[in-house]
Amino acid sequence: MILLFFIDEISDEALEKVISFQKDTGLPVYSFGYNYKKYARIGDYTHIDGSPFDFLKVMNQCKVVMTDSFHATVFSMIFHSEFYTFTRKYTHNQNQSTRIESLLKRVEDIDRFNPVVFSHPPKYEKYDEYFELQRKITDEYLVDILGEKSLYTFRQDDEIEFD
Repeated sequence: MILLFFIDEISDEALEKVISFQKDTGLPVYSFGYNYKKYARIGDYTHIDGSPFDFLKVMNQCKVVMTDSFHATVFSMIFHSEFYTFTRKYTHNQNQSTRIESLLKRVEDIDRFNPVVFSHPPKYEKYDEYFELQRKITDEYLVDILGEKSLYTFRQDDEIEFD
């Protein structure tokens, strides 16, 4: 399944790439969150709405994500979904894609941003290495500021007293 998750209305260029990709793969198309009128140009697609938990479930189950969202890009990387990220087309013409571009450059996969072709495999190993490093940095920071017992050491059944 191809999942469309666009924060702002999809650009005509991105929509044409979605339509072309769908025709080439034959995968069904689903949208989540925002059901833009332009999606009707895809033809047969299904809109899904739901909670943040539903969003993560759908993200984890889809084969391909097409998005303009930083968070959808990150979850695609974590869940090992193939993904393509497009520039967000804001009406106020502010570039909201710099952190996406920066992330994709760090994992040496910038070709997934505004893709020209859809032929190269995702670099899952690079993504995993990057996120493992970020977790380690975060853990070290939390231990440094919180002492030996960081937030990660609490278990679901631990009792926590509140003042």
